[in-house]
Amino acid sequence: MIYRLSVLFTAVLLITGCETIDRTLGSSSGMTSTEEYAAGTASISGFSGFADVPIPAGAKMDLSNTLVFGTGESWSGRLVKNVNMNMAETYDFYLSNMPSFGWRQITVVRSDVSVMTYQRNNRISTITLRPRGLGGTQIQFNVSPRGGEVSPPPPPVTSSGNHS
Repeated sequence: MIYRLSVLFTAVLLITGCETIDRTLGSSSGMTSTEEYAAGTASISGFSGFADVPIPAGAKMDLSNTLVFGTGESWSGRLVKNVNMNMAETYDFYLSNMPSFGWRQITVVRSDVSVMTYQRNNRISTITLRPRGLGGTQIQFNVSPRGGEVSPPPPPVTSSGNHS
């Protein structure tokens, strides 16, 4: 019974998450968000539901790799987008724009695959930048609630006394 309830709950979350993406993208063309993406027309206007993060001009959402739950400033999940900017431009874009959206830098690693971690209130974002095969950059934006404080493990229990 518990197994069936957890499967049902997971299915509802997945359906709701997909529904949130479709509503967020919106459309003035009459196409669904999936059709817009397939036609290459889902662009920056489709990111209106993500007003708390900077989105480069001309960004295209990768719906096949995006999974988002919630809306507004309480969304969490993985937002994947592709831009026609090179890695250096994309890295610099986030480095300079994240603070103006209220995100505080925790750590950044600039490399072939760059990783940037930020905190805003009780949320953590990890931005992973990868070069795309045909030019441009793939941006994977993971946002989640910040976990609780982690306590150090207790010291190991030592035995005292003699054992025969």
